[in-house]
Amino acid sequence: MKLGGNSMSYVAGLDGGGTKTAVSVADERGEVIHSFPAGPLNYNGHDEQRVEASIREICRGLETACGSLAAVTDLCIGAAGVSNPSAGGRLQAAL
Repeated sequence: MKLGGNSMSYVAGLDGGGTKTAVSVADERGEVIHSFPAGPLNYNGHDEQRVEASIREICRGLETACGSLAAVTDLCIGAAGVSNPSAGGRLQAAL
């Protein structure tokens, strides 16, 4: 669903795992307007290039759903493997 051209803001939630990431986008009323799958976010099981490719994939999906990344005002991420300080830091740096 492309919603570009409006002035709404959106929130995105990512449930990042070792094999895939579930992404949901909600509008200002809290209604989920779009959901899509993306690649893994777990640095413990994948190299930098694979996780960064997943992040680019997620950004493209958010741009499609929201019209631009600037319309995404809040982002919540739950990611497997971030209890490893190295993995958590690498994910934060990549974002």
